[in-house]
Amino acid sequence: MELVNTEASAQAVRAFRGASGLTTIRGGTRTLELSPLAALTFYLDVDITINAVGRLAQAVAETTSLEEANDALNALGVGTELDYERDAAGAPSAGA
Repeated sequence: MELVNTEASAQAVRAFRGASGLTTIRGGTRTLELSPLAALTFYLDVDITINAVGRLAQAVAETTSLEEANDALNALGVGTELDYERDAAGAPSAGA
């Protein structure tokens, strides 16, 4: 995918181009289903959405770096894509 650099994000492009059915990502550790819905874009009012259901967005709103944001999410028990990529590369987490 020329414009999409991550495996997970590329799945929306694949769906847009007509791919459908079950597929795997992350070396087969995650399964997802591609359909026309996978290519659908939703437009939301950001302020309303964050106030209603944005626990994770609120957790990172005041952070000033990627590391701070990652740490804030980890403190909530949320593993991030950055954690996954570091694990996959064999790199220690920032807090380790």
